[in-house]
Amino acid sequence: MISIVVAGAIGLVALQSGIDIPRKNFGGCLSSALDSAMAQKITVADYGAFVLKSCDSQANSLKSGLVGFDVKNGIARTRASADAQAQIDEYLVMAAERYESRVGKPTVAAVAPAVTAVTPASAPKR
Repeated sequence: MISIVVAGAIGLVALQSGIDIPRKNFGGCLSSALDSAMAQKITVADYGAFVLKSCDSQANSLKSGLVGFDVKNGIARTRASADAQAQIDEYLVMAAERYESRVGKPTVAAVAPAVTAVTPASAPKR
């Protein structure tokens, strides 16, 4: 009985580690896409399409791994597929927010307020 539980636990760990590699690959692709989009000056509005095109194979690999893991654990394939897509969508939303925050940051020159010197001659009289 104990050997069955141990074997099951080892099997689940193996399946989980099978998801880790695609997850890391997808995360790495999202980071690379962010850097590439910044270098190419992709607009925030176009970033979603850009990252989908850049990371499509990694997203599909992660989705397959997630669906396979869930199906092996007794979840219906339709539900597993929807859950996997929701996770990928969440990654994409977070990546888009990160890109927008980086692109949306104004430069130092734009942040510095215009300073006007107040000379004694132009100072208000009291």
